[in-house]
Amino acid sequence: AVVSTQNTGGSSGPTLDLFITLLSMGRQGLDSLLKERKQVYCNLKAGLEKVANKHGERILDTPTNQISLAFTLTPAHFKEGFQLTELGSMLFQRNVTGARVVTTTAEKTIGAVTLHGFGSHCDNYPTAYITFAAGVGMKLSDVDVLLTKLDKLLDKVSL
Repeated sequence: AVVSTQNTGGSSGPTLDLFITLLSMGRQGLDSLLKERKQVYCNLKAGLEKVANKHGERILDTPTNQISLAFTLTPAHFKEGFQLTELGSMLFQRNVTGARVVTTTAEKTIGAVTLHGFGSHCDNYPTAYITFAAGVGMKLSDVDVLLTKLDKLLDKVSL
């Protein structure tokens, strides 16, 4: 009888944690975090544009997405043999989390269906890219650290 009434879905713990956090922050605390996130986004976008220009890349124009930014990765700009996906792991090793490299060549087959450009938003996007997000809780100082590490890595692996 207990088994038949037991919830086998996900845990309610994370939802409860979020609810308690929001209650303790109050409206002003949440509004402050959201305002800070918008400033972080602006600084991240401006900083990524500078780094992109320096390295012959660009920031993809996504006007309806005010959280994530995509930075192109042109294979011809990198040293011979360098795998673009290595950039994500190199950033992770330097404590930059959340960056995700999307290649145009990834494929995944599920059953009889092959997904071309797997991980991207379309089958044949013209260039690889890496995404960065300006999430709630990210600080302006985090943006500076991310930009410095990305720029140094690109200096190391670019032609």
